[in-house]
Amino acid sequence: MNNNNNDDIVENNEEYDGDIVQNLLMTSMMISFLSNVNRSQEELELRMVLEQSERDLELKKNENIVIEYDWVEYNKECKYSSCTICIEDFKEKHYIVKLDCGHLFHEECIHEWGLYKQECPICKKEISFYNK
Repeated sequence: MNNNNNDDIVENNEEYDGDIVQNLLMTSMMISFLSNVNRSQEELELRMVLEQSERDLELKKNENIVIEYDWVEYNKECKYSSCTICIEDFKEKHYIVKLDCGHLFHEECIHEWGLYKQECPICKKEISFYNK
């Protein structure tokens, strides 16, 4: 009789252990599923923020912009010796562009720059311009 009680206890423990294992597996699966859902949601939100940031940083070309500037003849006494856009030296006795801020550029360089941004590439001061 004592033996039967032990068998019942062992059998009940095996069922109990099986339930625990099954509950642990289900809990583990739920945690894994929920963390994947959260990770997917976080990844989606991060992707959306990055895409918006990229759109905000996109440069848009505006072909209607005309930059206003003065022409100066380059000579060795000029403060700057090269165009900071293309990094090429100015040539003696060639005409170059002088912006209101005093910075010097090749005409074609600052013209192209101005189609995208209406600020000096060096000091960021607004460049005078008008629309065609």
